[in-house]
Amino acid sequence: MNYLAHFHLAGDHPAMLQGALLGDFVKGPLRGQYGDEVERGISLHRKIDAFSNGAEEVKQASQALPPELQRYAGIVTDVVFDYFLSRYWRRFHSQHLPGFAQSVYQAIAPAMEDWPVPAQRFSRRMMEYDLLSNYGDWATIERVLESIGLRLSRDNPLAGAADKVQPKLKQLEQDFFQFYPRLQAYSHQLAKELA
Repeated sequence: MNYLAHFHLAGDHPAMLQGALLGDFVKGPLRGQYGDEVERGISLHRKIDAFSNGAEEVKQASQALPPELQRYAGIVTDVVFDYFLSRYWRRFHSQHLPGFAQSVYQAIAPAMEDWPVPAQRFSRRMMEYDLLSNYGDWATIERVLESIGLRLSRDNPLAGAADKVQPKLKQLEQDFFQFYPRLQAYSHQLAKELA
């Protein structure tokens, strides 16, 4: 899953939200550097990713993508699933998305200076462009995929991926709706176990 889903599934505790972001930037064993609550958020992020990568609905969604995107199917599916989460946000959360986004930004801003530089850089861009509020705009999905493609070390087709994915949106939407409630239930149970 991508950032909007990770923040949504982390709950509303600021440290868990910080961990939800850091899960993509902190690698290796957790040794207390970020504090217990933040590291619980990082652990939750990692377990959500593992659950998602093994889920049949996510595999099905990945297989629906054109052959040239198969190598990057995990990235594309994560971003497109955030698009659907944004578009149907009120089915999954009682707070309006812009208010939720602002609460996430307020939770992460005070802690950013102690993070790895790539996490700081991403967080600043996310807030500057209000990325979380804009995932429901397909132009944002195009820019996100292009941006990810630029950060990868090898040539890749992500810059033009959105155009190739658009004809598959109906099927991907069905896969999302089959998967996301299961992921929510899993995350809720996992958060209790990590507490």
